[in-house]
Amino acid sequence: MKNLNPTMLHTCRYLAATHANSIASPTFKTIKHTVNTSPPELIVLEGFSNNNNDLSPKWFLNRVGRCKKSEFKKCGEPTYAAMIAHENGIPFVGGEPSDIEIYHDLKHYGYQEIDILGFYLLRQIPQLKRLGKLKTNGFQSQGESLLANFASDFNFKSSPSFATFLRWYNSHRLGDKEYLDFTTMDVAPSDYDGASYFQKMSARIGVTRERFINTVLNDALKNYSNILIIYGAGHLVKSRKVYEKAFGQSENLKVF
Repeated sequence: MKNLNPTMLHTCRYLAATHANSIASPTFKTIKHTVNTSPPELIVLEGFSNNNNDLSPKWFLNRVGRCKKSEFKKCGEPTYAAMIAHENGIPFVGGEPSDIEIYHDLKHYGYQEIDILGFYLLRQIPQLKRLGKLKTNGFQSQGESLLANFASDFNFKSSPSFATFLRWYNSHRLGDKEYLDFTTMDVAPSDYDGASYFQKMSARIGVTRERFINTVLNDALKNYSNILIIYGAGHLVKSRKVYEKAFGQSENLKVF
């Protein structure tokens, strides 16, 4: 999506990505083409915390270096986009709220620590599948390790056992679907009648994330006039009206 109003002082382009982990994918090709042919002044990326507008954080560039060695086969498009940005001397910034900010919002709506950690573990399963990292034969150990990592990220005093996770999952599941069979649709945001507990929780987190992305963009506009946002396509559906109100009429472009 790009701005079509020539009277606007700022330009915002939104690369609505299909999540991928291959250099040959249309997503990766579109990122490279967009940045190389029409370089923005700043790129806002999905998947890592904004951390007070920390530009091109070194820890993320270190991750980019590791992903580059494997040709991004086990990494998503944000790391590839960061590499392309860095090669072109373009700063990038994360568009995500911190885990603490998400926790405070969820807590306000009555969610408990186990809800947050359990949901984060479920949400991780489709991603692990896509990256070829899901240990189906030893997921209990992998799951407990992930729960401990999430608990640390949220500054919780302790992490639940895998048995606690299973009790939580079984208390909220719909039907007989097993957690290892979860797809992105099972944790996709939805608050309609018939939506699962996990989908409704995802919708609540989604509201927090969208508001934060828009805050990041608003702050960036104070210093940059040409900004590129690279996020999953589902996010544009939620915020497009906000962007068009700010930047004017837009159009869709498909490069690959």
